[in-house]
Amino acid sequence: MDTRSLEKQLLEHLEKESLILTPVNVGFVLCIDADDAINVLDALVEAGKMELTSGSGTTATYKRVGHATCETTPGVSSVMAPKSSAALYHLLLNVFIPGLGSLIYGRIGFWFVLTVLFGAGIAMIFVLPSLSRLFSIAVFLVWYLVAILGSISYYMKDPWSKKE
Repeated sequence: MDTRSLEKQLLEHLEKESLILTPVNVGFVLCIDADDAINVLDALVEAGKMELTSGSGTTATYKRVGHATCETTPGVSSVMAPKSSAALYHLLLNVFIPGLGSLIYGRIGFWFVLTVLFGAGIAMIFVLPSLSRLFSIAVFLVWYLVAILGSISYYMKDPWSKKE
């Protein structure tokens, strides 16, 4: 294991993007085992290029001397909470059958808007004269786009996930 080349690879990576300096993360970036990453980081601490901020072993967190780096608060995960499956199902149902996801997952106001748009499109087919019926295609297109964009909006907000 060549510590110099690994140190150079690590510093080049840190110049491009931020990284929480733990042995597991460093090992992943350098494609080495976490135990070898501990040895590399300890060698950098001895050389004065890194400092140990907390922990030990694979749970240790390091910091570059003289550089601002990403750090985590102890006990807090740096991974975002997953979206609820209801948000995904709502989106998928509304993509394939606009309005069904809103009806099933209780978004009655949104379902009502979609139903009115669909009803307007159907009414245009029966009420308007022959060539004007083509405008109903535009209404159906708006109906579908509103269903998809509204579902994406609900997915991004994820109103069904449990709040802590």
